[in-house]
Amino acid sequence: MCVTMCKILLLTLLLMAGSALCLHAQELAGDSAAVATEAVETTLTADSTATKGRRGVLPWLLNYFRNSNKERGKRFDYSVTAGPFYDSKSSLSIGGGISALYSWDRSDPELRRSVMSIMGKLSIKGMVGVEVSGMNYMRHDKSRWNYKLKFSTNPMNFWGIGYDHGINDAYKGEYKQIRVQFKPDYLFRLASNFYLGPTVNLSYTHTYKFTNRELVYGQDIDILATGAGVVLNYDSRDYSTNAYKGRYLRVEQLFYPKFMNKYYFNSTDLSFSTYHGVWKAAVLAIEFHSLLNYGGDVPWTMLAQVAADNNRMRGYYEGRYRDRNIMEAQLEVRQRLPKRCGVVAFVGAANVFRHFNDINMRQTLPNYGVGARWELKQRVNIRLDFGFTKNKTGVVFKISLIHI
Repeated sequence: MCVTMCKILLLTLLLMAGSALCLHAQELAGDSAAVATEAVETTLTADSTATKGRRGVLPWLLNYFRNSNKERGKRFDYSVTAGPFYDSKSSLSIGGGISALYSWDRSDPELRRSVMSIMGKLSIKGMVGVEVSGMNYMRHDKSRWNYKLKFSTNPMNFWGIGYDHGINDAYKGEYKQIRVQFKPDYLFRLASNFYLGPTVNLSYTHTYKFTNRELVYGQDIDILATGAGVVLNYDSRDYSTNAYKGRYLRVEQLFYPKFMNKYYFNSTDLSFSTYHGVWKAAVLAIEFHSLLNYGGDVPWTMLAQVAADNNRMRGYYEGRYRDRNIMEAQLEVRQRLPKRCGVVAFVGAANVFRHFNDINMRQTLPNYGVGARWELKQRVNIRLDFGFTKNKTGVVFKISLIHI
C-alpha cells in the first residue's frame, strides 16, 4: 500500500509540474508568485539572451519562459536547462544540459537548422548517464552528418530472452551495467530528399552483480560489438525534430564481422514515419519500425528490445521484452493549444520474436496513452506522457528534441 501511495504521489507531482509549465506561458511576471515558485522547482533554465535590466531570479526566469521559443536570428541559439526526468527504467532523475539550434549557412533560409544537445542525468536508483547527440545539415543540404555518444552506469532488471520470459515475473533478476555507445553516420544527397552514406556502431557493455546469469544461455556478460554499414534515407519532413508534414524513411544495414567480434551477425533497422494535418493545429503522426538480427549468434545486449527508445512503447520497461527481432507501430494525434501548450493521444503495438515463423499475434504488446506538451523552444518540447502497457501504467517526463 505504501509503495502504491508513493507512486500516486509521484504521478500527481509530475502532473502539477506539467501544469505549471503551461501556466508560466499564460501569466505575466508579476501575476502569480506561486506559479513562479513552481517554475523554479520544475525547470531551472538559463539562456544567453535573457533580457538585461531585470532584477531577481524569478522575473528573469519568467521572461525566459515567455520568450524562449522566439526566433532571434542568432548564429548559435542555445539554452541551458535542468529539471526532473522520469521513466520506468531510471525512475525519478535530476538532469540537465545544453541544447542548441544553428545553421551551417545562414544565407540560405531554406536550409534546416542543425541541432545538438549535451544531456546528463542522475537518478534515485543510482543511474548516471550522459548523452551527446546532433543532426547537421550542411550547405545546400548536399550532405548530412549525425552522431550519438552515450555513456551510462545503472542498475537494470532482466527477465531473459523472449516473450515468455518477459511476461513472467518469476524470471525477473537484476544486474548492474556500464555501457558506452558511439554511432555516427555521414550521408550524401543522391536526389531530392534521398541520401546515402556510411555508418558505424560501437557498443561496449560491462555487467556485474548478475543475479540470473543463466538466462543469457552461456554468452559472455561483457559484450563488445563493432559494426559498420550503410544508411539509405528519404526525408521530406518540414522540420526534423517535430514535423507537421512530410515523410521519413531510414534503412540501416549493419554488419558485425567475425574478425572484429566474438559474436558476429548482421542487422537491418527500418523506420518509416508520415505526418499529416487533420484539423486546425492538429497533426497525425504514424510510425512503423522494425529491427531484424540474423546470420550468426546475436549477443544478448544487441537483441531487439521493446522501449529501447522512449518515443516508442511509452511506459514499458526498457528491455523487459527482447528477442532477435521486433516489429512495432504507433499512431499519435497531436493538438497544439494556445500559449505554446499541447496535448497528444497515442496508440501502439509491438511484437518480439526469434524467427518469422515464430510470430504469435496473441503475444503482441499493446500500448496507449495521453500526454501533455509545452514548447520550450521552437519545435523542442517538454513532454509528460502516461502510457498504459500490458504490465502496468508507465510515465515518461522529459525534455525531448526528437518526436516520432
